Amino acid sequence: MPLKSRGPATDSHWWMSGTMRQRLRDDDGISLVEVMVGMSIIMIALAAFASTLSQSLLVVTSDEQLVRANQLAAEQIEAARSAEFDCQGDPSCIHASGELGFYEDDPGWTAAAPSDGEPMVSLGATRPFDGSDPAPGPLPQEAIQRDGITYDVRREIVWVDDAATAGTEDYKEVRVGLQWTVRGTPYSTGTSSVRYDTPDPIASCTPGTIVDFDISPDFVLISSSGNNLDAIVVTVETCTRASVVKLTPDPLSQMNMVEVPGSGGTRWEVRNINDGNVQFLPQTYEWRVEMTSVDGGDSRTRDVVFHQESTAILTLQTIAVTPTTFCLRRSGSDHFLSAPAQVAVHLTGARSGDQVTVRWTGNPDGVYTTSVGSVDSSSNAHLAVTIPADSPFLYKTSGRNRVTTSTITVSAVRGGDQAPVSRSAIVDLRPVGTAPC
Repeated sequence: MPLKSRGPATDSHWWMSGTMRQRLRDDDGISLVEVMVGMSIIMIALAAFASTLSQSLLVVTSDEQLVRANQLAAEQIEAARSAEFDCQGDPSCIHASGELGFYEDDPGWTAAAPSDGEPMVSLGATRPFDGSDPAPGPLPQEAIQRDGITYDVRREIVWVDDAATAGTEDYKEVRVGLQWTVRGTPYSTGTSSVRYDTPDPIASCTPGTIVDFDISPDFVLISSSGNNLDAIVVTVETCTRASVVKLTPDPLSQMNMVEVPGSGGTRWEVRNINDGNVQFLPQTYEWRVEMTSVDGGDSRTRDVVFHQESTAILTLQTIAVTPTTFCLRRSGSDHFLSAPAQVAVHLTGARSGDQVTVRWTGNPDGVYTTSVGSVDSSSNAHLAVTIPADSPFLYKTSGRNRVTTSTITVSAVRGGDQAPVSRSAIVDLRPVGTAPC
C-alpha cells in the first residue's frame, strides 16, 4: 500500500515542532541554587572591598589628624617660647608677654613634671591680675578644639641643670603633649624645646658685657644743610639681660635705646636718630653705648662718618693689575694663583662708603667687595684690592675651548643714587715654569 504523502502544511508543522523541541532542550535556564551561589560570591567580594576601603579611609584620616596635631603642638611650643624667660618681677613685662613658667593656682599644676618627676618652673603661688585680666602665659593643661576634634593639651616647663655650670637652674625645657580620641581610638603626640636666658646662647661671652654694637650705615650721606639723608639704625646685643642701654650719638644728646620684643633684654635698638633739629657736619663722629645689668656694666664706641651729597658724576678712571701675567701652579687638573695679585682702582666723583666690587673669571669665578674709605677734596678715591694666592683659575691649552686669559672687572656703585660704573682688564695666564713665570 503506497504511503500517503504529507502535504505542505503538515511538513511545515512537523519541522517547527522539531525546532521548538530542540530549543526547549537547549534553553533549560539557571537553577535557583546557581543564582544563590553567584549572589553569595558577589556579596563576599563586596564585603571585602568595603572593609578595605573603610580601613584605607581610616588610615588617611588618622594621618591627617596626626599632621594637624603635630602642627598644633609646634604652635604651642612657639607660643610658650614667646614668653619672657625671666621678667625679674617687672609688672609691665609680666602683663605684656608673660613669663615662661606656671603659677601654682593654674589648672593642672603639679610641683613635679608628670612625665619624669623633674621640678616644674614655679613663678609664684597666684597668677597676677591686672584689673580683671590674668597675666598671659602658658597653662599646664588646656582643651583646644580644631576641625571638630578636642585635643587635651598638657604642658610641662621644667628646670634643666647643665653639669658644665655651677648653678642648678640653668635653662628651661618646654614640653607639649597632645591626646585625642577618634571613634573610640586614642591617639597622642608630643614635642619639646629648650629656652636659655638669651634667645640664642652666645659662646664665650661674659655676663654683663656688650657682644655687638652695630650702626647701619656707618657712612651716612647728609644734605648741604646737614640733615642726614640715610635712615640710621643702631642695634646693641648683650651677653645677658640688660636693664638699661643708653646711646650717645655725638653731636646729639644721650638717649635710651628700646628693647627688642621677645629678645629677653639682650637686643636693643634705636631708629630715626635725627629729628631734624641738629645738623651734622661732614666729618667723623664717635658714638657711644653704655649698658647696665645685674651682672655689671659695659660700654663700646664706634666711629660714624658723615659725608655731604655730591653732584659730581661717579667715574672709574683707571684700573691697574699687577702683575699683568698671572702665574699658576698646577695641582692635578686644577690651577691656582701662585702669588697674590693687586688691582689698583682710581675713582672720581666718589663718596665715602661707595661700594666697589672686583670680579675675575676663574674656576669658579672670584669676587671681592669693599667700600671707599676716604676721598680727597676733589672727590678722588684710590684703593687697592688683593686677589689672594691659591685662588683657582681655569687654564686650558688644548681642545677647542682654550682658556689662557682671565678678565678682571671692577664695578663701583655710589651709595646715594646707586649710579653704577665698571671697567675691565684682561691678564694672561701662564703655568709656573714657563716664561715669564
